[in-house]
Amino acid sequence: MGDLQRVINVRKLQRINLVTSDISVDTESSLGSKYIEEYMAGLELGSNLPVTELQPADDLAILAGHAFVSLWTMTKEEAHLYNAAVVLEFALVKSRMSFQIRLLLVRIYRLLGEYSYHFGMLCVLWMRSQALHL
Repeated sequence: MGDLQRVINVRKLQRINLVTSDISVDTESSLGSKYIEEYMAGLELGSNLPVTELQPADDLAILAGHAFVSLWTMTKEEAHLYNAAVVLEFALVKSRMSFQIRLLLVRIYRLLGEYSYHFGMLCVLWMRSQALHL
């Protein structure tokens, strides 16, 4: 578990320290693939967790989502948004309670024009937040 957390922290730091001149379609594409590979490998560590627990590798799926959104920003090809949605929907199956994954999905579906989905998702998130305050 400690090794996975170290990998996640390294990937986050590397992503934050990317210089604009270093960001390209090829770079983001390879980073997205790398994040997905590491996410899939990290799922083994959380295979015995109850469905109410977050997966330890969730942050790698989120990083992959961000890489695909970045690719869309550069190329305007919707395929990258669909790739991000697929990765995050899969991650949501494994980690149903992850609000970060849900919020990124809302953003992506809004960009794709899927307003009914993200409105429903926002309602669910709002109801959950209200239930926590009771």
